[in-house]
Amino acid sequence: MPDDPSATTNPNAPSEISAEVLAATNIRLRWHGPLDRNTRYHIWRRLNDTGPFLRVASVQAGTFTDADVPAGTRDVSYYVVTELEGRTSIGTSEVVAVHLAESEAA
Repeated sequence: MPDDPSATTNPNAPSEISAEVLAATNIRLRWHGPLDRNTRYHIWRRLNDTGPFLRVASVQAGTFTDADVPAGTRDVSYYVVTELEGRTSIGTSEVVAVHLAESEAA
C-alpha cells in the first residue's frame, strides 16, 4: 500500500464547462478544475452529431479558445478530461454543444 493514498487517486473531471462563440470559427471554452503546473486538460471536439470526438488541444489553464473550427460548421461539441501526473480523470466534463449561426449566402 502506498504511503500517500492520493498518489494513486485519479483527478476529478473538470466541472461547469461553458462555451462562448467569439466568431463563426472561434469558440472559447471555460471550466473549473485545479490549476497547477502538474495539471493538464485535454480538449476533445466533435464537428457534427454523429462524428467521433477527436482531441484538439492540451492546456494547463481553465480556458481554451478553439480558433480552428472549420468554416461552415453548424454544430460542434466539446468535452474536457483532466490529467494529473500521468493519471486521467475517470470521467469527463459534461459535453457542451454549440450551434453556430448559418452564414449568409454570398
